[in-house]
Amino acid sequence: MFGTIAWLLKDQGVNILMNLFGGPVVNAARGISCQVTGAIQNLTNGFQSAVNPQLTKRYAAEDTYATCRLLCKSSKISYFLLFLIVLPVMLEINFVLDLWLVEVPPMSSLFTRIIIVESLFNTLGSPMITVLMATGNIRWYQIVVGTLLLFNIPIAYLLLKCGYPIVTPLVVSAIFILLGNAVRFLFCRKQLDL
Repeated sequence: MFGTIAWLLKDQGVNILMNLFGGPVVNAARGISCQVTGAIQNLTNGFQSAVNPQLTKRYAAEDTYATCRLLCKSSKISYFLLFLIVLPVMLEINFVLDLWLVEVPPMSSLFTRIIIVESLFNTLGSPMITVLMATGNIRWYQIVVGTLLLFNIPIAYLLLKCGYPIVTPLVVSAIFILLGNAVRFLFCRKQLDL
């Protein structure tokens, strides 16, 4: 529950900060960028949904070598599958947004690119989350990663207060996703000898 609440507060905190410091136009640009990346992520989510039961099954069979091997393979495949889709989108995001929308809010293309990069980082961590949940030993994992994700909001707020650009919460969020993956890796290393 703590991990889910932390994730929710991280995302909604970014929305609130962007609305406070940028107004409704920035919020609209964020909403559009989230819709684009959500549509793109559906493909890798489908792949990951097919792999998750296998990860859990291999862990339950106490085959840590096979679990770690599948974890690494699924992370790589998910990442490259998403990368193959997002690379053309990132290169031609202005064309995609012009084709889709009558009036494109300013900064939509920049926000979309940053959120896509965050999605790429997040894709690497998804199999680790599945395996860590399969261990059942999740108390400290949830506390550490959830707390780390919550630091996103005050740090982004302070940076915005200091005059950093409105894109700062998105960049900080991507950095914290990357840090969360590093912490997940450390937990996988400790619990699975990854």
